[in-house]
Amino acid sequence: MADHCKPLAQSRTLAPIHYGISGMDNYAEVDDPLGRLRKAAGDCAVAVQVVEPGAWLTWPA
Repeated sequence: MADHCKPLAQSRTLAPIHYGISGMDNYAEVDDPLGRLRKAAGDCAVAVQVVEPGAWLTWPA
């Protein structure tokens, strides 16, 4: 198992939050955050569920 997968070992779905923020001193946006997350999660066999602002999150059963 890749090192970046260890924290996700018990997860089936990941819902990213807090990307696209500006104006915070300690926050640094990375290029293509969702694409990078999808690749990393795919390496770990974890689904990514992107939720638009104001939308509801639906967890798979």
